[in-house]
Amino acid sequence: MKIRHFHALLGLGLVALPEARAGSLTANFNDGATPPSTTLYSGGDSGPGPESGVIELTGGVGNSGVLKLTKAVNGRNGSLVIEDLDAGAPVNSFEAHFKVRIGGGTNPPADGFGFSFANNIANGTFGEGGSGTGLTVGVDIYNNPDDAPAIKIYWNGAQVATTGILPLDQIQTGSNFVDVMIRVNPTGTLDVSYNGVARFTNLVTGFQPVAGGRFGLGARTGGLNANQFVDDLSITTSQGQFLQPLVVRQPISSRIIAGYQAPMNVLINGLEAPTFQWQRKGPADAGFTNIPGAQEASYLSPALTLADAGVAYRVVVGNENGDTVNSDPALFDVVLLPHATP
Repeated sequence: MKIRHFHALLGLGLVALPEARAGSLTANFNDGATPPSTTLYSGGDSGPGPESGVIELTGGVGNSGVLKLTKAVNGRNGSLVIEDLDAGAPVNSFEAHFKVRIGGGTNPPADGFGFSFANNIANGTFGEGGSGTGLTVGVDIYNNPDDAPAIKIYWNGAQVATTGILPLDQIQTGSNFVDVMIRVNPTGTLDVSYNGVARFTNLVTGFQPVAGGRFGLGARTGGLNANQFVDDLSITTSQGQFLQPLVVRQPISSRIIAGYQAPMNVLINGLEAPTFQWQRKGPADAGFTNIPGAQEASYLSPALTLADAGVAYRVVVGNENGDTVNSDPALFDVVLLPHATP
């Protein structure tokens, strides 16, 4: 028999680490009760009711207790909102796992569910578009307009990524439950897997640490419907005021004609106040040394000569906390411009 636990762990003395594990929640809904520090909301065309936003003792994994965001009834909305697990501290990463069932209703089904993390999630119901202006992973199962079925990512109220249209059978689960994993890494990048398939890996969304954040799961139906059930939910957060630096696009090695300059640039994650320091390692140098004044995301070298063949450049990227990461080195082969044969 599965057991539900809820706890928040604070102040574990891990201040020397770049991130501190802070809060967690696990719930399997087997006792039929709303987990501590969470709230259920139900609504729809006929107002609140047992067709959505309920926890019941049957219908889950192995016919156990389960959260029923919507039953297969038209015009319903249901959500579960989870209070701040971190006592107001900023969260720079988290990992969520749960099992979801979508099916048992109309063909095609509608409309989908959303998983949100934000400090302004509404006290009410929401659907596949999520709630608040933080991060939402939306699973849209109804093609209206021509952009679904799809898994969509939202940050700061705007869609930033989508899987594109997927076959419905890759999202709809029928009478089965499938695994969902949503992870924001300490670098702010996002990983999402659905039914064992990685849909996003190290996606740069613009995510910034969220203070006072709440989690929410919500779903809705319309003129069509589906059972949209959630079981075996677990969430673990890590506190952090700053994102860890990450180089998303590395500087590119190339061949340069003698007398020309070498252009370089990098793309990084969403650091709010990044620092850059380009470094050079000549063919005979033992290591990299800082280039004075080269402190932007882009750098243009002086004109290179044949003596520079094999020179390497890299950039050190830092955050406001002083954490740094080195880019890959860009290597340059310097050659003479070939002359045309008379």
